[in-house]
Amino acid sequence: PPSIEHTARHCAQAIRKAFAVKAGSYAGITLIGWCASGVVAFETARQLHLDDPAGPTSDVVILDGHDLLHHPDWSPKVHASRLASLALFKVSQLRGRSMKTALGALHRFAASTKSDTACAAPDLRMVIRQAFRSYRPSEPYPGALHHVLAEQRPKGHYRHPQTVWGPCVSGTHDWIEIPGDHQSIFMPPNSHKLVAALRQFDLTNTEE
Repeated sequence: PPSIEHTARHCAQAIRKAFAVKAGSYAGITLIGWCASGVVAFETARQLHLDDPAGPTSDVVILDGHDLLHHPDWSPKVHASRLASLALFKVSQLRGRSMKTALGALHRFAASTKSDTACAAPDLRMVIRQAFRSYRPSEPYPGALHHVLAEQRPKGHYRHPQTVWGPCVSGTHDWIEIPGDHQSIFMPPNSHKLVAALRQFDLTNTEE
């Protein structure tokens, strides 16, 4: 079945080929991913580092990224808290909409939280969800991890980047929040804030 590690392996291979990467000569780059691809970018950086532990690490920037869904020390209560914060966020987005639109959105949200086994033919979202559930970074990444967070998103302690990602990083770890939601952060005027946020990070090889 598809996995984050498998996808990242292909990305790492493509990067090595594109940059003619050889052991001991690899110059770290900046990997950027939006939503689910942010986790793939993170795992790709990890794999590049594992191939050359003595070489420089790559910076990773996750743009309003997907949370890691697996933490071995998280109790069912924690997962319930995360689900509740997501539900509250979804409800807040329905203000001002018609009853029909709101009910339809709530129905889709309820369906998306059901177990994968309840679906005879899982769609792409379910496949991605399962890949995230099984993803377990083997050890903290020593490189830098930066987050750009949409202001309009589910919030709470168990959705904070330090809580979710902190155990996975031993290098620089920071985040900036900008106006907008998951899509509108790329649209003016929010896109200007996005560019400004990226400039605040001390990214690898940006002069190139």
